[in-house]
Amino acid sequence: MYKGISTVCCYMSKINECIRLVKENDFGAIDFFIAPPKITLENIVEFINEAKKAGMSIFTLKAPSFIENLCSIIPQIHDLTYHEYLKTLMIAKETGGKAVIVKPGMMFFVEKKCRDLIQKRFLDSLYSLTEYAEKNKILLLLENYYYPYEVLRNVRDFVWFAETLMTQYENIGFALNIPHFLEARNKITELIHPRNRIVLEKIKLIYVGLRSSPWEYSMNVSSSSTIISGVKEILKETDPEFLVLATPSEPILRLLMDQLEGSL
Repeated sequence: MYKGISTVCCYMSKINECIRLVKENDFGAIDFFIAPPKITLENIVEFINEAKKAGMSIFTLKAPSFIENLCSIIPQIHDLTYHEYLKTLMIAKETGGKAVIVKPGMMFFVEKKCRDLIQKRFLDSLYSLTEYAEKNKILLLLENYYYPYEVLRNVRDFVWFAETLMTQYENIGFALNIPHFLEARNKITELIHPRNRIVLEKIKLIYVGLRSSPWEYSMNVSSSSTIISGVKEILKETDPEFLVLATPSEPILRLLMDQLEGSL
């Protein structure tokens, strides 16, 4: 398992700060969070090359996820999202990225009114992206979020994706975001239940940070013990390829490292 650090750790500074943190703490990977305007699809290769020059050859790419929605009823939003995800996969192919992490999508009231139509287009798009990933030996990983309208939020959603999409392909799985999972009022005990073995086998990456979200400047330090406890329980039941620490705060990053010590 590769231990990694998300570039959200250096979102307000330069990429060499993230490289420094990776090297100082003997981590083996960087998770590039493509989050404009700092890191974009247009300049991501520059950052990757900078990391490679510093000796960091193992990396993953988190595709843009703020307004993107593969489930959108609006064709322009759906198409933009699909092409951004495909572009991220293409960059991974060109640069040697091991995995691309995407947010599957959101269904608001209007999408739910025509669920069958939306779901068909959504799955067609995911199949297309998965086939590209499979052909090029890149992991395509679906990340869960905690907002009520997310299509990957609860344990039953993980099971649905695993049974619907993941039995046919080797190179698709989950990027389990522990803070998001717990913020959605899910329970680790339910996820690791033997009946969910199909899900556990598809968890290829785990994000670790504070609640409510590792992507926000959260200082909810009291949540760290719950997060770390959940990570340790998950690691008893599954063997992900990556474990990524994600927080904009270096002190919080070091706190999480200390709490994880001995369990990795």
